Amino acid sequence: MSIFQPKEDLKSLFQPNFFPPIDGLRALASLSIIYVHICQIFVLFIPMYPAKEWFNYFYSNSFLFCMIFVNSLEIFFVISGFLLTYSILTNKNNNENNFFIFIFKRLLRYYPGLILILFYMYLFGDLELNNSKSTISNYIVHLLFIVNYVRFDSSWFYSLRNNWSNCVDFHVYIILTFILRLLWIKYKLTLKQIMKILICLLLLSVVISYYSFDSSIEIMKVGTRSHPFYQTNYEQSKSLFDFYNLTFPINKSKFIDHYKLSSFVKFYSPTHVRYGSFISGSILAIKLLINKNENFINENRIKKYFYWILSLFLFLIISIRPNMNQPDPPIILVCLIRQLISMAIAYILYTTLVDQKSIYYNKYLNQILSSKFFIPISKLSYLVYLIHLRLATDLINNEPLRRTKKYHIDIASPICFPFILIISQIIAVCWYCLVEQPFIRLTNRLFIKSKKNK
Repeated sequence: MSIFQPKEDLKSLFQPNFFPPIDGLRALASLSIIYVHICQIFVLFIPMYPAKEWFNYFYSNSFLFCMIFVNSLEIFFVISGFLLTYSILTNKNNNENNFFIFIFKRLLRYYPGLILILFYMYLFGDLELNNSKSTISNYIVHLLFIVNYVRFDSSWFYSLRNNWSNCVDFHVYIILTFILRLLWIKYKLTLKQIMKILICLLLLSVVISYYSFDSSIEIMKVGTRSHPFYQTNYEQSKSLFDFYNLTFPINKSKFIDHYKLSSFVKFYSPTHVRYGSFISGSILAIKLLINKNENFINENRIKKYFYWILSLFLFLIISIRPNMNQPDPPIILVCLIRQLISMAIAYILYTTLVDQKSIYYNKYLNQILSSKFFIPISKLSYLVYLIHLRLATDLINNEPLRRTKKYHIDIASPICFPFILIISQIIAVCWYCLVEQPFIRLTNRLFIKSKKNK
């Protein structure tokens, strides 16, 4: 049978996965990330703080939306940790699967998406082409998935900016797979014992974040006054404007004075400060398996409503528009927020995945997240995640969306969103059917063939 099966692959985009609510949650995360990035592109054309235009942006709906949904990536991390853990703990052939082959197959799954964005850059140009730092070694760190541990101002190319999260995902995949196989297969621990170890790892992630955080960072100023230009050096930012024949609005001396986010990015992208959300997903998987084995004994309605109140209260807190002059929150809270959000996400997902006999089961939320509308968006989310930022930047700075820059960000972003979403989805569908799925079939056949030869 040929590795190219476009008709079957196209049909598969509309077939639900084993956990339908995950499709819905992943799709919502994908849509929110696309919208946040579109807003951030328009922010590039807003004068920096303390300009009047910046205050207008600060009080806009777009700022509030970005502040709320900037943590949407935690949804992907929770889902990734859940699926990996559930797969290992329910797979009867774990003893037959070689650890290194298992990891290598996972590594190969990232490359179709990377090839897509690199091919796009080849066709339509590399934004950093005029930057002297754009060397082959800068691309190698992306292909080896170590970019989240290199200087962000030297190898974080605009078109490949989103690849840092793939690096985190791959690193955690290696470590978490090793830990789970060690505990479950070699030492044959029970689910409850593994649960306790994972809870310790989750608490450890908070401690690591605390000691990784630079206390000199004024977190409220970073959150309310930081411009996207602060995230790159002068040469990279200017090359972006030069590529689209735009006038760069900042002189070099002023830019260097405002280049203050290096320490913040080090707190944002490395694996050791981001793995907590994966552990939350892993704990979710074990909780589901424990409840399944114990037939939902010891369930308590008071706990159910208490967890819902805590989750809703957390989302309410992060939805409040901050004050530019308010004091920074305690460092421990800053270091704890990702874990809290990931736990809330895990709980919400738990209410849709648990058996219907459980008092925690939420019928209506399950139906919403299991909607067929979300299925193709979910399955294409990885490809769209990698391509949409560069595509959006090209469309907004060229025709047909160039004129939207004249409008307020609250008007321009909703106008651009459907165009960018549809075009991203079309490109992703073509790549999914003609490259990604054939590539997966080819690699699977090669592994099966090598296994038979042994």
